[in-house]
Amino acid sequence: MSRLRRWWHAAAMVVVAGVLGVAQHPMPTSAAEGSPAATMTLGIGGTHRTGAWTPVVVRLPVPFEGTVRLAVEDPDGQFVGSPPVTLSDGGTTARACLRPGRPHARVRVLAAGQGGEAEVMSIDAPRDETTPSTTPLLLLVGELSAAESAVRLVAGDSLPKAIVPLIGTPTAAPSSPRDFDAFDAAIVCGTAIDGVSQSTMESLDGWIRRGGRLVLCAGASATVLAKRGPPTAGWLPGVTPQLVPVRALGAIEAFARANGLTQRLPPAGLTVPKFDSLAGVVDVFEGPLAADTPLVVQRAHGFGTITWIGLDLDDRWCATWPGCDRLLAALLGGRSEADRAMLSPGDADRRGPDLAGQLRASLDTFDTDATHAATRPVPFEMIMAVGLLYCLALYPLDWWLVRRAGRPWLSWITLPVIAGGFATAAWG
Repeated sequence: MSRLRRWWHAAAMVVVAGVLGVAQHPMPTSAAEGSPAATMTLGIGGTHRTGAWTPVVVRLPVPFEGTVRLAVEDPDGQFVGSPPVTLSDGGTTARACLRPGRPHARVRVLAAGQGGEAEVMSIDAPRDETTPSTTPLLLLVGELSAAESAVRLVAGDSLPKAIVPLIGTPTAAPSSPRDFDAFDAAIVCGTAIDGVSQSTMESLDGWIRRGGRLVLCAGASATVLAKRGPPTAGWLPGVTPQLVPVRALGAIEAFARANGLTQRLPPAGLTVPKFDSLAGVVDVFEGPLAADTPLVVQRAHGFGTITWIGLDLDDRWCATWPGCDRLLAALLGGRSEADRAMLSPGDADRRGPDLAGQLRASLDTFDTDATHAATRPVPFEMIMAVGLLYCLALYPLDWWLVRRAGRPWLSWITLPVIAGGFATAAWG
């Protein structure tokens, strides 16, 4: 009986302590009835994607002192918080990068007090701005009326909103490469670069290097990108671009499987950039050699890929071309079903430049210059012979020399010499 009484006393003390704690440390809140509501910007361009990292900006109705954390629901309905965030704009703005796990996730603002962490307010994500995780998203820097049609050619006709413009829409300003996690690809028009901040371009460059895909439309604007410096200058396939005139774009028409672009050339003529040194795989060019006038070049940029086209597709003469959507679809790495039936096996292999495809394309491309008509590849028989010789030198020859000398420690010298010698010969 005495033991039961002690348990009752202990339970009563816990309840009293909890009531006193709540009374002394009430939950901080700035969302009382009648007060202005907080506002939230979720994602880039006001659009976010379920399961992807998303920039979140919460603006509190009244200033709040100290640091807060932003938390969002994961797929199981549990709230996962960010690291502590220092409020800006006089203690009214909190910014973090979260990963919503539900289509209509709820974001909580948490603050630490003497009684522990408590909720300041809770905000529901707008229902009309949520994009399913299976829907492709394309980031657009500039104005291209054919971009959405191109995405539908690649991914299908029954798509919700698939294009997110970076300029002129409500945006949680990107501050890290992770903020672009929701996008499958990005199209950047060189004529619109001046409307984007340097920090945003650096974040976009980091996203590309981590595996993103960029389509860069920079014709005459390539000279502006080169003068601007990094990171945009590093997106070009070469250095020191010079503008050269072109009179026909038959190669672009064949690449896009559409006609009529040459007839739409400006009356004053068209100039495209030509680079002193070119890096990447030239897919489209005008002239007898790929280095004459390259028009479409693909290359690796970190773990990502950049597809450069030497035309400013947002120019009116090209943007209103009926085949512009097919051209963009081809640059994005996909084509309509009718175009896929017309592709040759070589074209089909170049559509998706994964690591194996990039290696194969690099091995099959040999530089030419004025002194050498063509660089010949090393015959496979020679590579096989050198490989067999290397294997024989490692075991029978090295083992025989060390055994005959009667000094096993010599293998610590002979093995690096053999490996280094063959490596040097192969590099040479």
